[in-house]
Amino acid sequence: VANHYANGRVLINWHSDSGPGDDEGLGPNPRIGSVSLGAGRSFCLKSKRKFGGRTVHLDIPLTHGSLLVMGHNSQTHWLHALPADENCRDERINLTFRFYARQSTKHIEGVEHNHEWETAPGSTRMLLHRDGRGQPVLVDVPDDMVAAQLPRYLPAVLQGGRGSQGR
Repeated sequence: VANHYANGRVLINWHSDSGPGDDEGLGPNPRIGSVSLGAGRSFCLKSKRKFGGRTVHLDIPLTHGSLLVMGHNSQTHWLHALPADENCRDERINLTFRFYARQSTKHIEGVEHNHEWETAPGSTRMLLHRDGRGQPVLVDVPDDMVAAQLPRYLPAVLQGGRGSQGR
């Protein structure tokens, strides 16, 4: 999917790309890739649940050439948005890549299954790239047990970077 944003007034409200019972065809826990071209914008994540009475907010800068991959738990536990930016006057193009699930994807003849992307049980992978030099940004959102600890650890993780915690 290609999306064109004429300037910073064009926004996308809070949403997730799939959820229980949706008919979008993405299947459970999809991985979605997004390439940004042109003007830089902030991509925001907000936890669907409150942890310790708090909603977790993340602000990820997307610059020209950056790649954002929303991992297998991101649509289940998080909402995402592209807020308006009145200071942005330039155009932006976003290319979104999605794998559409089919019931027959368990075995495809002649294709080796690569589980390299799978996260080991009990481990967490969450990388927020902060310098915005076209490097990949991987957001593989933790499960509920780990997410419950985020409000306690985010200040240290995001120190010197961009991010916030909201109530």
